[in-house]
Amino acid sequence: MKFLIRYNKFGANYFAHTYRKLISSDKHHALPLIRIQRKSTCKNEWSYAMGPSDVPLLGLTIGKALDQAAESFGDTEAVVSIHQSIRRTFSQVKEESEKLAAGFLALGFKRGDRIGIWGPNSYEWYLMEFAAAKAGLILVNINPSYRSSELKYCLNKVSVKGIVCATKFKTSDYYKMLNEIAPELSSSPAGQLTSKDIPNLKTVIMMGSNSASGTYSFDSILGFAGSGHFDELSELERKIQFDEPCNIQFTSVSVIPHVSTLWVIV
Repeated sequence: MKFLIRYNKFGANYFAHTYRKLISSDKHHALPLIRIQRKSTCKNEWSYAMGPSDVPLLGLTIGKALDQAAESFGDTEAVVSIHQSIRRTFSQVKEESEKLAAGFLALGFKRGDRIGIWGPNSYEWYLMEFAAAKAGLILVNINPSYRSSELKYCLNKVSVKGIVCATKFKTSDYYKMLNEIAPELSSSPAGQLTSKDIPNLKTVIMMGSNSASGTYSFDSILGFAGSGHFDELSELERKIQFDEPCNIQFTSVSVIPHVSTLWVIV
């Protein structure tokens, strides 16, 4: 397994990652201790975490890796979310991730668009990883503890087109904070947000079965797609390359969040 991480000119000073083990589904890809330290302040520097292996890279996308897992271990539990009372097998995760991915296409998302996720650990979070990858979207991880000003910075920094968020977590009311930075949300039709302060954000999706004004519910997206969208998804999966970026992560090492783009090559 190889991780390719691109840092911006701010974040490059702060990263010092230690990996005691990087493990893929194949035990031969286990890697020894690797320390990465970046001191360069040049914009868009590259860093690599990699190690020797007698097993070649497989060149699989995340979506294809899930497909293989479903084929080999279909009835095996893939994920258990105790606080949500949710248990899913690999086959169920594959099916639901494809419904969600096709739902995103039905909403107008295109390959390469950025879609954010904002909330604590949940089954929706897990499913989003696979659905975004299958649809060719770049998932943007947003720290669940961020306040409205930090959220606004992140959404604008990487031009997030849509965001999936929890309703509340601890003292955070996510919908309220979204309205603080995009007051147009509550009066906008779902999927048609036009905000002067967050011009790229169009779609807000609330986790669970309930929506709020100007938003969709997460559960409803699973039933949005028609047969044409599933055909489009199948065609996309044939075109998506394993070395395309799949994830943007924000760090919290100083006052302003810093951004990294992640490629995961299995």
